Amino acid sequence: MNGATRTDIAAPTGGTSTELAAGFTFAVGQATGLHGEIGRRWASGGSARVKSSVNGSIRLQVKR
Repeated sequence: MNGATRTDIAAPTGGTSTELAAGFTFAVGQATGLHGEIGRRWASGGSARVKSSVNGSIRLQVKR
């Protein structure tokens, strides 16, 4: 009979992050709008590591 082995894999989870973001809304016309946001996230504590460069998004909204 063979002996069994057991290996525990522990991965730290949990943590706190802080995000700073700024956004805008711009009316192009009566039925069209442009929305955007730019931000960045930092690790604030805990075991989780947060790596983030500057992120941004732009959205065009057209109302019918």
